[in-house]
Amino acid sequence: MDSNRIEIVEMARYLANGEHFFLEYNDADVFISPHLHRFIEIELITDGSGYEEVDGKIYEIGRGDITIMLPDEVHSFVSKNKEPLKITSVKVSPYYLPENVSHFASSVLLKNLPEDEYALICQLCGKLYSIQQEKSRPGMEALARECVRMIFLLCQTHLGDRVPVPIEMKESDRYRRALLYIHKNFRRNLTVAEVAAEVYLVPDYFSTYFEKNMGMSCSRYINKLRMELAREYILSTDLTLKEIVYRCGFRSFSYFSSVFKKYYGCSPGSFRKSANLPKDENPEIPE
Repeated sequence: MDSNRIEIVEMARYLANGEHFFLEYNDADVFISPHLHRFIEIELITDGSGYEEVDGKIYEIGRGDITIMLPDEVHSFVSKNKEPLKITSVKVSPYYLPENVSHFASSVLLKNLPEDEYALICQLCGKLYSIQQEKSRPGMEALARECVRMIFLLCQTHLGDRVPVPIEMKESDRYRRALLYIHKNFRRNLTVAEVAAEVYLVPDYFSTYFEKNMGMSCSRYINKLRMELAREYILSTDLTLKEIVYRCGFRSFSYFSSVFKKYYGCSPGSFRKSANLPKDENPEIPE
């Protein structure tokens, strides 16, 4: 697996054959790694604040903001103050949009919408969620399409005057760049010194800075990502353990096995044989 590969999210993850939209309510993690998808996504930030990166540009986001994300545009999120972002997300097939709704030229972030209009869009999303639960009833398909059309029309009325300008990265936001770099490169032999160089800090100062922002050391965070990936490979593939070691960025099998045992309480081989999930949902993450 290419360590710099951007995740591609297909419609099949959410929609069965013949379906055109899917709505979910998310408590997004502190960091959502770079990805793109083949569908249009309307994202309402209903609580929290943070930053969104789209096509290399960084935007500040918070409650009341709306992002319309077009297919094939790479984007990622990071929250402020280590608190999750609450996001209402509507995934829509590009072929589902009514003809009288114009296509956006690129993804767009809308800020400071009038409270009543934002509330109306939230109500329309709630209606879509209800339709999703009762989609077999007659007339639900037409009603869903009308809700989607109204959401897009309400957003279109604010294009131009409510689109924010990208922000310059502040000193206090260096950890966002560090997280991006870690998530893109943890599958190889990534070092803390390399991450520190990416954000123009000496390793010792960066280590203190990272732990202050993330609540754990950088090396522990990298191992956390590697262990989660290793677990997925062990449970979902027939790859040999030695190949998994290589794909997860470890220097040697012995080191990988030592970290794995501390993290999950057993050796990788025993874990694969038992196919049982670890009982501790929040295991100690070794350095």
